[in-house]
Amino acid sequence: MWTTTKRCLLRCIATLCVATVFLVRAEDADAPFATQLAKLIAADGAANDNFGYSVAISDGIAVVGAHNDDDKGESSGSAYVFEMSDSSDATSWTQVAKLTADDGAVDDRFGYSVAISDGTIVVGAYFDSDKVSISGSAYVFEKSDSSRPRGRK
Repeated sequence: MWTTTKRCLLRCIATLCVATVFLVRAEDADAPFATQLAKLIAADGAANDNFGYSVAISDGIAVVGAHNDDDKGESSGSAYVFEMSDSSDATSWTQVAKLTADDGAVDDRFGYSVAISDGTIVVGAYFDSDKVSISGSAYVFEKSDSSRPRGRK
């Protein structure tokens, strides 16, 4: 179960096409420098996945988009969910899920945008073509009783 953890000011810096996301914390909002807390890497990361193109974080959960991931066809996309492993240690994160669209297809770009609030994750797929060509979709995920979030469009 996802739980609320100690909140701190976090600034996420993503590097594109390198399959990494860095989490940093400034001691206060005016601090000129920040301390790197962690480096997140997709367990199955591959070249040109664009892991880190979009990032969101809330209450010890980080969501990272990889809109060029190819699990459901070329550039179908995915999003990764990481949880802080220990609520007292912001340097330790674990990948707990990889999200894909149930109806994912070539060039959907699922993961181009991600958001999280109160344990609910929204993932954008701006090239999805359910209505008309490139009409786009947003998928909403919530934590289910099992360890993998379940989603709906």
